Amino acid sequence: MDNENKDDINNSNRYYGNNYSENQRYNNGNNYAGNGNYSSVNQYGGNNGYNNGNNFTGNNAYNNGNNGNKHGKKSYFAGLITGVIWGIAVVFILIILSNIIESELTESGKISDNVGTSALTGSSKSSIIKQYIDKYFMEDVDNDILTEGMYKGMLESLNDPYSVYYTKDEVESLKQSSEGEYVGLGISVTQNNETKVITVTKVYDDSPAKDAGIESGDTIYSINDNVLTDETLDELLVDIKGEEGKEVKMQLKRGEETIDADMKLREVLIDVVSYEMLEDNIGYIIIDQFTGTSAEQVEEAINDLKSQGMERIIVDLRDNPGGQLECIQAILNYFLPKDKLLLYSETKDGEQERYYTENDGLITDMPLCVLVNENSASASEVFAGVVKCYDRGKLVGTKTFGKGIMQSTFGLSDGTAIKLTIGKYYLPDDSNIHGIGIEPDYEVKLPEDVTNVWALKHPDDPQLTKAIEVVKGLD
Repeated sequence: MDNENKDDINNSNRYYGNNYSENQRYNNGNNYAGNGNYSSVNQYGGNNGYNNGNNFTGNNAYNNGNNGNKHGKKSYFAGLITGVIWGIAVVFILIILSNIIESELTESGKISDNVGTSALTGSSKSSIIKQYIDKYFMEDVDNDILTEGMYKGMLESLNDPYSVYYTKDEVESLKQSSEGEYVGLGISVTQNNETKVITVTKVYDDSPAKDAGIESGDTIYSINDNVLTDETLDELLVDIKGEEGKEVKMQLKRGEETIDADMKLREVLIDVVSYEMLEDNIGYIIIDQFTGTSAEQVEEAINDLKSQGMERIIVDLRDNPGGQLECIQAILNYFLPKDKLLLYSETKDGEQERYYTENDGLITDMPLCVLVNENSASASEVFAGVVKCYDRGKLVGTKTFGKGIMQSTFGLSDGTAIKLTIGKYYLPDDSNIHGIGIEPDYEVKLPEDVTNVWALKHPDDPQLTKAIEVVKGLD
C-alpha cells in the first residue's frame, strides 16, 4: 500500500517550551513548604493574641477594683476572639499551601502519594516531567534522544511489534533496504518469533559480511558489545546500516563456536532473486524478499529460464519475511491471468480495498510448486495462499508464519515516520491466516540437526527434493 504523508504537529513548545508557567508557581510553592515559612505561619497561630488577651486580665488590673476587672474581662474576650480569628486564618492558609505542594516533591525527595486536584493534560504533564528531569536527573540529557524516546514509547505502548516510530536515519536505512541497494553488511536475517533469536539466512557476495567470514546459519549474539535480547528486526537493521565507513562489531554463534566479526559498512548491491535450471527443464527461482527490485528480477529470471526451455517451475519462498504489496501483486501477475482477485484488505472502520491481477501472466499454465517454511511470512503467505486458493500449484515444506495483517508507513514533515498496522488482509477464499499460517499440501520437515537450509546442497535438501518430485507429477 502506498505510503501516506500526514502533516504532523511539530510544536515542541507544547512539551518543553517556556510557556507552561504553572510549573514556576509550583516551584515557588515549594518554598512555602519550608520550615522557615511554616514557623512564621505558626506565629499567626493565635497564641500571641490569646496571650495578649490574658495580659489584659493581669493581676494588676484585677487588683485595681471592679472597673479594672470589667476592663480586664473585656480585654480577655477581645483577645480570645482575635486568637480564634487568627487560628481560622492559619487553617485556611495551611489548606491552600497543602493543595499547592501536594503534587510536588516532598522535602525527602520522594514523590508525594497525592497527585494534586487539577487535571494534567498530555502536553502539560510532559512539560512537568521534562522540567523535573532537567532539574534533578544526575546525568546529562540529550534532548533529541529524550524526545525520540518519547515518540518510540508512544508506538511501543500499542503492544504491536509491527507498529514502529522511525527516526530520520532509520527512515533512510529502510528506504535503501527496500530499493535493493544500500550501505550495509550484506546479510539477510530472520528472527524466531518465540525465542527472539536472530539467524543469518544469507550472506551476499562481495560484502563486508562475506569478507568477515560470516556464514548462513550463524546466530547473532551481540552488536557493538550490546547483547541482543528482545530487539526487533527493525531495530537490528538500524544497527547494521548507516553511513559508509561506520564500524560494526558483531559476535555470532556457530554451534559451540564463537565468531567475532569487525566490519565497516559499504555499499552493497543485493540480488534478492536468484535462479537456475535444474534437471528435466525445471526452473528454480529463489525470492529472498519482496522489495522494489524483486518484480523486475523475477521477470528477468522467468524470461531467461523460458529461453533455456523451462517446462516446470519451483518458486522458493523459504525464510522470505515478506515485503511490499505492490511487488507481490506484480509477481503474482506473472503466474495468473488477468482480473484475478489476489486479496482484499479491511480496516477497523470496515473499509475494504481489493487487489487484482492487471494483465495476463507470462506463465499462467506452467506446472508450479512453491516451497515454504515457518519463516515464510506476510507477502510470502499471500503468494502461497493465492496459489493454493486457485489450485494454481502445490505447496511443499512446513506451515507458514501466520501474518495476516497489513502495515502502512506514514512520512512526517521532519523526515521521521511511523509504521502502523492498519488492517487485516483476506485471501480469495475469504480466509485470514493471522496467527494461523498456511498448511502446505505436502509437509516435509528438515532433519533436526539442520539449522540452515541454505547451507545444504540440492541433493541433501529434502524439501527441494520433494518439490522436484511433486512438480514433475503436475500437468
